[in-house]
Parts: sequence; structure tokens; C-alpha cells
Amino acid sequence: MRSELEARAEARLLAPPEWALRWYSGAPYAWGGRTEWGVDCSGLVQATYAARGVALPRDSDLQALAGREVRIDPQGVGYEAGDVLCFADGRRISHVALWAGAGRIVHAALSRGGVASDDLFADIPTAKRLRDFLVVVRRIVG
Repeated sequence: MRSELEARAEARLLAPPEWALRWYSGAPYAWGGRTEWGVDCSGLVQATYAARGVALPRDSDLQALAGREVRIDPQGVGYEAGDVLCFADGRRISHVALWAGAGRIVHAALSRGGVASDDLFADIPTAKRLRDFLVVVRRIVG
């Protein structure tokens, strides 16, 4: 396991989604988790920004209120690496992911077994479902 000092130093050098993949790749999905031994979607986002010295709420519905709003675009135009994409299954935010650029997101998902990088614009049912459920994009500054 790498030190917290190493994590913070690296977090300042890398884009948030790149850091998240480097530190959490292979971590299994664990509801309520935020460590390399298990992490959920909002835990991944919170830990990624915490390593950069930015405090975010723990839960995805509150993360959807952090930072400033970015206009939703069907092709991701205007999104920046590290923007937080929030998805609602019904009326409640139920999933968050980090925008990595070029249509890719980094997230922790039970359906993926843990932390993964996926193409949000892929022609597969899970990507289409995420696109349909995207309700908020936030830019975290700090």
C-alpha cells in the first residue's frame, strides 16, 4: 500500500480520473467503501478529490450539488477531465462517475465488479442506460 503523502503528491500531478484509475484500479465494488480494498461510486469520487485537498460530501446526491454546474451535452462537449457526472435512476441520484475525456468515464460500479474505465458513448445497453440517466454534470474547483 502506498503512503498518503505519495497519494497527495501524485494527485496534484495527474488529472482526477487518471489518478483514480492508478490508485483504485482493481479495487472491488463495496457499498459505502472508499479504500483500495473496496469502493463505491461516490466513495471513489470523494477519495479522488480528498487526495487533491478538496472536501466533497460522501453521498452521490450531495456530490451532485458540489462545485458548479456544467451544461449537459449529448457528446460531452465542454466537459473537462475530472467533471463529476451524476446519474438518476428515477428521481434520485444513484450513481456518479468522473469524466476522463474522449467519451470515457471512470467509476466504481457493481455491474463492473469495481473500478473501471468505460466508453459512455459505446453502443451497448449499459452505456445507453447511463446516457439516458445523466441528469447533472458538476465541475469541482480547488
